[in-house]
Amino acid sequence: MTPPNILFVVVDSLRADRFHAAIERSDLAVARIVRERGVYFENFYAVASTTTPCFGSILTGLYPTRNGLRSHRGDKLGRQVATLPQLLHNAGYQTTAHVTGPLGTETDLHRGFDAYQFRERHENEYTSFGGRMRRRLRELRASQKPWFEFLHFWILHRTRRHSLLYRPLMRSENAALQDALSKLDGLLSRPFQAQSMERTYERSLECILFYLDLLLREVDLDRTIVVILGDHGEYIGAQHDKYPPHNFFPANRDHAFHVYEFLVKVPFVMLVPGQPGVRVHDLCSQVDIAPTLLDVAGTKVSAEFQGSSLRPFFRGEKLPERPVFFEAVGGKHLQAEKLISGVRFDRWKFIHAPHSTEFQPELFDLHADPYEETNLAAQRIDLVTQARALLETHYRDTLADAEQVKMSAEEEEVVTQRLKDLGYIE
Repeated sequence: MTPPNILFVVVDSLRADRFHAAIERSDLAVARIVRERGVYFENFYAVASTTTPCFGSILTGLYPTRNGLRSHRGDKLGRQVATLPQLLHNAGYQTTAHVTGPLGTETDLHRGFDAYQFRERHENEYTSFGGRMRRRLRELRASQKPWFEFLHFWILHRTRRHSLLYRPLMRSENAALQDALSKLDGLLSRPFQAQSMERTYERSLECILFYLDLLLREVDLDRTIVVILGDHGEYIGAQHDKYPPHNFFPANRDHAFHVYEFLVKVPFVMLVPGQPGVRVHDLCSQVDIAPTLLDVAGTKVSAEFQGSSLRPFFRGEKLPERPVFFEAVGGKHLQAEKLISGVRFDRWKFIHAPHSTEFQPELFDLHADPYEETNLAAQRIDLVTQARALLETHYRDTLADAEQVKMSAEEEEVVTQRLKDLGYIE
């Protein structure tokens, strides 16, 4: 039997709360399919509030401390770390990535892809890139070989726009017309973007759902696993979004400055041929994605993962309860004195900065206090002690020094310039 194809879509800066609300209210076919057929994880966490480490864990099933990729700049994947595309390639898949933002080959995230197509951020779903991706999926229908298409979308990131022309733009496959209309659309959208950061985010999310709807029309859902995922969340100035009292990362006020829920809780949905819709409430993490996808695709591997296959949830079964971990490093180099780390266990979430004396630890009861407004750390010393022990154990499980790889000076310079272009560095 031919293994299923895999369409893997990561939407940069996609918040769980906004995605879930958009899916519930949308009348698009993609929303109906997700509601009715999706394996829908409602308590799913990113490993970090920064793009590159999140992609490292998505593609390896390991936390950043174990795969070696903890920030945008400086580190590369560990020497012997196996990647999801490597394992799928070995199982007979053709593997292709279409990425942007900070995800250049300097990180070694291209490991295992037959083709790793990096594009500049201005090439997005509003432009001819969007039409190319639709045609690409249409052409893959004739493939005799199972395929893994890994798509990274950037239009919810800080360069988002309040598009007025997204429907004709995204429907078009005339490259010249798309690119010209996109420039006009960018100009028309600016007055609306200035009015509300939150509303611009909501409109951009409408745009990406519309584009996903178009993409799924090109895919045979009876032969294809579809993954829809956020890498991390985003600050959009919504009612419950908050800045912390400390000033660890003053230059980054979009997502990498903390590990609050709106920054690390992300959507994760799988559409699996023959699988009815399921809602999963258990705690899960991006390290679970690789083992789950390989299990669902029927690919048996001996790779070592820190995550677990979530397939038992598809059958209504349970898995042993596990904590999930996340961290904020500010978006550039990892600076130990500024590291913010967190753990979610049961109904509790603990956040602290292990190498700082100015950061006040935070403990939240997320069942009673989903917006993290009441810090219970002083009242529940027992839970703080338990959480600290979990984090200490987590941070002891690190990549061996001999396996760690650093970027060359030339690679760091390329990444630095890219981060400047993206607005991470002034």
